Amino acid sequence: KHSLYPKSEIDKFAASIKTLMEQYGRETSSFEKATPDDLQAEVEIDISLYGNKGTTPLEARLTRLQANPEGNYVLRNEGEIVGHISFYPVEPITLREATTGERHGIPADKILLFEPEKPLSILIFVISVKSGFPPDVTNHYGQRLIAGTVHILKQLGERGVEIENIYATSRTASGIKLCRKLGMLEEAIPNEKGRYR
Repeated sequence: KHSLYPKSEIDKFAASIKTLMEQYGRETSSFEKATPDDLQAEVEIDISLYGNKGTTPLEARLTRLQANPEGNYVLRNEGEIVGHISFYPVEPITLREATTGERHGIPADKILLFEPEKPLSILIFVISVKSGFPPDVTNHYGQRLIAGTVHILKQLGERGVEIENIYATSRTASGIKLCRKLGMLEEAIPNEKGRYR
């Protein structure tokens, strides 16, 4: 008359619920500007997700951060970097070349500052959550990165920074799905199968 389940399965299920409850119950993640010391952790996260070929080298990240210290953010949980996002205003011709596949990599001198009363277009360079978390925790951290970015964009707007457009490119299923959910217009990048802007 009663369903029976192996105790090992119950214990496993209980442990996973406990882990999730602890994760959200003591939410200690913080969204903050990246420092030069954070960039190596970003590289390691991205290599695990995209491989060496799809990861921006440490030196390029450092020069971008030096060009504009307001464009790179990390998400920490209990001191550990669990995700990051970088978005920078880019000089218009360079931005067009980068989003049409004519250019790979953006020199630091083409990255602009967030200056008031100057219409800017932003390129989201990367958004990553460290691998190895359960899917719902990964989604949670991804949402925290988006929410933190929205807050920063709001602060920039309050400073008088005019953001005309936000661009991104992606070839990953999760990146493309995220852009669609955000309501971004989608175009295929010529001669790059599976990559969209």
